Amino acid sequence: MHNYETLRGLGHAGRAIDYLRVDVVGAEWTWLDAEEEQALRQVRQLGMVVYFNDLAGIEETSQRNRNYMLSWYYDTFGQLFDLGFCLVSSREDADNPRRRRIPGLAEEKATIWELIWVRR
Repeated sequence: MHNYETLRGLGHAGRAIDYLRVDVVGAEWTWLDAEEEQALRQVRQLGMVVYFNDLAGIEETSQRNRNYMLSWYYDTFGQLFDLGFCLVSSREDADNPRRRRIPGLAEEKATIWELIWVRR
């Protein structure tokens, strides 16, 4: 799915969008390309459901792969920050109780989170 094409097709290209929710089941880590950045420039608030499914079995993963996965998440959030967004809310998805042990953290963490970003 290309958000900018969708927005243009619905007649929203060039118009401010107060709130956009993205729930693309795992593709949230790959949908932020140059075209999507164009669409996000119009958005004031962004709701995302993010799936940390790669964390399943992370304890058995090599340190190098672990660092790669975590840096991928960090880079994606950094892109949003660079676009002017600030994370204002994060909470575990209450409908999905899946949790994983993450090396370096004392307790298990949820693999699905709901995030809200607002433009600074």
